[in-house]
Amino acid sequence: MTELQSTNRKERLAALAARAGRSNGSSEPESELPTTEARDKVVFRNYQPRDISLQETREKKIDDEQPLIKKKRKLEDALEMAQLEVTHHNAASDIANSSQKINWDLKRDIVPQINRLEKRTQQAIVELLKERLAREASEEGLQSNLD
Repeated sequence: MTELQSTNRKERLAALAARAGRSNGSSEPESELPTTEARDKVVFRNYQPRDISLQETREKKIDDEQPLIKKKRKLEDALEMAQLEVTHHNAASDIANSSQKINWDLKRDIVPQINRLEKRTQQAIVELLKERLAREASEEGLQSNLD
């Protein structure tokens, strides 16, 4: 930076400091220096003191100033979620109470195959019974020949 730029910058900073109530020099009068009481005052930013006298020194936050608004928003959100849940539940119960079940079309498509399997099963059962009867008859014939 050139000297001209640095002097301009210093002047702007001094003007800003003067507007903010600070002076550039360290020769402040004794009356403007903070007292020990003001300097030793505790400010609670992240801690909620239990003692009532200390709660006055707690730093106020935006959230603390509007607790009712936050509670109201939470209640509105909870109410909205409950209403959505009720509508979803009603839709699910409507589907369940409908005249046809969800998989009725799948069952309809499988019916011919199930009928074929039932016929084959019946035929297999009849065949097994015939074989058993034949076996029992042959065993009885053998026993009657031995007697």
